[in-house]
Amino acid sequence: MSPTVSPAPISGRARLPRAFTLIEIIIVVLILGLLAAIVLAQVGNLIGTGRAEALAGTVTHVRELINYRAGAGEPPLDASGFPTTIDGSWFTRNQIPEHTWTQLPMVVQVVASPANQIYPAIKTFDPGDPAAENAWYNVNNGAFAVRIGDFGDVNENIDAFNQANLARITSLAQITFD
Repeated sequence: MSPTVSPAPISGRARLPRAFTLIEIIIVVLILGLLAAIVLAQVGNLIGTGRAEALAGTVTHVRELINYRAGAGEPPLDASGFPTTIDGSWFTRNQIPEHTWTQLPMVVQVVASPANQIYPAIKTFDPGDPAAENAWYNVNNGAFAVRIGDFGDVNENIDAFNQANLARITSLAQITFD
């Protein structure tokens, strides 16, 4: 004997497919917005980290030129034996190298700080200000460092400063090698 299938009850209304409610749509849009914000924040940090890593080569080059000029005794030298300034004529294009945050030649702050000071007290700068001092040079010991754009987070600033300057600071207040 074969089973019999009874027909579905007939009703007066056809069943329409159910649509999403406005609340469901708003919740989905909010979730997508949060995910996009998280992804954009991570991409922004990666860009900043890349800029810091790119600066490391420039920092090494400038430090080598400072030591070369001091070793060769090329004037003008400070009483400590280091150049009194970083001159654009030292470089291939006759200008100080570009800072990766501004794409403009570095603006170097020249200081005569104690000989044990190898890092600037201020390690960040405003990339939106083309006149902002974004590099630092101590004529008393030949120390050179670049400042980095502010990430808004102390640990990220320390990491970026260390990457850009091949340094190992543990605090933004650190100015000497411990």
